Amino acid sequence: MPIITNWNDPIQYSCQKNFILGIGDTNTADDGNLPGSPAGRAPTDDSDVDVAELTRDVYSLEGVSQPRGFNGENSTPYMAGLAYHARASDIRDDIDGIQSVSTYWVDIVEFGDLKAKARNQYWLAAKYGGFSVPDGFDIDTYSGGAFPEGWWYTSGDPNLPTGDKRPDNFYTVNNAAEMRDSLTRAFNDIQGEQRGNRSSLALNSTTLEAGSATFQAEYTSGTWNGTLNAYTLDPTTGDLAATPAWDAASQMPAWNARNIKTYSGSAMIAFDPSVMPATLKDELKNASGDNTTNLVNFLRGERANEGAGGYRVRQGILGDIIDSQPVYVGRPNTRLFAGRSFNGASSYASWAASINRYPVVYVGANDGMLHGFNATTGGADSGVETFAYVPKRVIENGMGELALPGYDHRYFVDGELTVADAYDGNNWRTVLVGTLGFGGVEKDRETTANAIFALDVTDPENVAFLWEKSSTDIPALGINQGRPVIAQIANGNWSVLLGNGANSADGKAALISVNVFTGTVTTTTLSDDIDNGLSAVRAWDSNGDGITDIAYAGDLQGNLWKVTSLTSEPRVINKLFQATDPSGVPQPITATPLAGRSPYSQNVSLFFGTGRYVNNGDLTDTQVQSWYGYVDDGNGSVSTRADMVEREILLDVAVSAEITARVIEEGAREDLNGKQGWFIDLYQVAADGTKSALGERMITPNQFQGSALIGNTRIPDASDPCALTGRGVIMAIDPFTGARLADTYFDLDGDGAFDIGDKVEIDGVSTVVSGIGLNTGFSNPSFLDSKMYIPTDDGVVRDLDTNPFTTGAGRTSWRELINKGN
Repeated sequence: MPIITNWNDPIQYSCQKNFILGIGDTNTADDGNLPGSPAGRAPTDDSDVDVAELTRDVYSLEGVSQPRGFNGENSTPYMAGLAYHARASDIRDDIDGIQSVSTYWVDIVEFGDLKAKARNQYWLAAKYGGFSVPDGFDIDTYSGGAFPEGWWYTSGDPNLPTGDKRPDNFYTVNNAAEMRDSLTRAFNDIQGEQRGNRSSLALNSTTLEAGSATFQAEYTSGTWNGTLNAYTLDPTTGDLAATPAWDAASQMPAWNARNIKTYSGSAMIAFDPSVMPATLKDELKNASGDNTTNLVNFLRGERANEGAGGYRVRQGILGDIIDSQPVYVGRPNTRLFAGRSFNGASSYASWAASINRYPVVYVGANDGMLHGFNATTGGADSGVETFAYVPKRVIENGMGELALPGYDHRYFVDGELTVADAYDGNNWRTVLVGTLGFGGVEKDRETTANAIFALDVTDPENVAFLWEKSSTDIPALGINQGRPVIAQIANGNWSVLLGNGANSADGKAALISVNVFTGTVTTTTLSDDIDNGLSAVRAWDSNGDGITDIAYAGDLQGNLWKVTSLTSEPRVINKLFQATDPSGVPQPITATPLAGRSPYSQNVSLFFGTGRYVNNGDLTDTQVQSWYGYVDDGNGSVSTRADMVEREILLDVAVSAEITARVIEEGAREDLNGKQGWFIDLYQVAADGTKSALGERMITPNQFQGSALIGNTRIPDASDPCALTGRGVIMAIDPFTGARLADTYFDLDGDGAFDIGDKVEIDGVSTVVSGIGLNTGFSNPSFLDSKMYIPTDDGVVRDLDTNPFTTGAGRTSWRELINKGN
């Protein structure tokens, strides 16, 4: 075979994952010409690798002796040492980050002689070149003994004929069919390493205590499967466990034992061809062109017809989870409506105390289903799917395409969910409302065909159907991306409030209200502006009586709206503000505004950022976007940025290879006297003061943590293959000045203390940091006490110590006021 001497560098980008897939027989010959080999004649520039020593380490870890002469004909096991080095070392110190290689190998078992591990260089290379490398692992100093099985053997496959377990990256074949199947499996496993995460974390508690856990959704591009991981938290340190307590993909029930329902158009029925109406079966068949019974069974998880049976080969039956946020539903809080006098409030505590259900995490996936998973972190049922719902509209939108061998990824149940307890006049019930998000398009992928649905999840063993409404039922419904709100808008009138979103039939911004229990729909158009849509709604209870009387929302033309008289027509509509950039061009508002009452003026303030991140054109859009704090003082006029105080970003400076510190100017509350609030234009600012408009935008809702206002941004970079979804900045400021906090918030140096090491110098003065920029995109962070958990786009969860109670309102009054406003 020819020696290749003219080749391009295979490592082109610092973020790429690198793989070697080999095929061969173990009867090799004269393969010792390697650095460190006693008989080798390797070039001197490879002297930093000693294959003989590395291979001795492999045999030592394996607890077996290295055979003399190996397999004859001057063969060696040195590829095992090379694979171990490539997996556990940074092989390219001239490229940012850690560059390593994962080895996969197919042993064709020549002469039917599958060798045991001591004489099988492929088995050893697959194990030590493919194991899951834990954080902090050092190949030169590791002394932990034999690798735990969780590092290299997770398939649960039976032992090989030699008695050895099969490493996850090792495959054996004896004939052409096995070769095909093994290569398919190998490529799927390689694709499985391309994991990502774009949804936020769900927490099972708001405080750090024994049993605290967080739930993280993941997806795998290419194969488009996904999972939901449950990580326990150390009750003392808040650190996440290194490995999940469970992952839902590996806990899925047998396909014919799953509890999957759909909507027939008149009732909730089993997702089963024997009971589904012909119209739904035809919709599935039209999308795939195949037998309906086999197709429904495939969608339920049957795998017998994958590959040779004509259906797509899946790596797992749980679909990718991208934009849907996991929602944790545990036991009700008996004190939730204490002191309230509306209908049902007096009976809530006793009802809540009577509910003895196990916790469930609900999330939507692009396999076309809303899933519910047992959220306990101990026991045989932990992580097991308890229920799934297929919206009727998803079937009509082309769900059957999931079976096509050439399947091109689509969104199906990709929207946000919300869960709340509501009173139907006789009983309290726990209600889940779901949306399709980007899944709200027809088979042609151009026509809006969205839906929202409501389920009674009071008893996870007996989920009941309430209603499903499509864009046929609600013509104003576009592509809704925000989280719907369940709110009591009059005594006994519980409703779902949501913005209609983009691409509605008339292209206008509208507030949609659906009665939780009857499904009655009310639509309120807010203006005649076209190419518009209303974003997610913030419900506000102005007097704390448990009844929502105001809805706030922004639209794609930068307008901030306030709607009152929610139960009467016509509703009172007030345009409060229009967000524009420094040139006067409207800035789209796509995230839910956050509302909080100032402990100083008692006015309600609304906090939100601008920008959108929907289509390919948004990747290259560098319009200046802004962060706003608007004061709703009821003055009746429409405000602009001219009525606001500007706060400036002073500096963005790298403090490590991964983190950039951001400093925002200081300021006082008195600066806002006579003003309508504050704004910050989102520029990147160099040390010399140069401002760069990089398209930084704020597309997720702000959050409060203690007295700090938290906002996170995304900076798309279409030119960088290592940052396709961009990078981001997390900022923490004083909500009622728009300026930096008086004290340190971020533990920048990670030493657990909040001191001078967490500040940066400006003109020789140590200055409080207002934000940290990460070299990856991320979803909204979650908080437990003073711990921040950041889910990044590459599927990693980072944690950071914070100091939330720093300045502004006192802790007790501030927290109480926030709870009233929710």
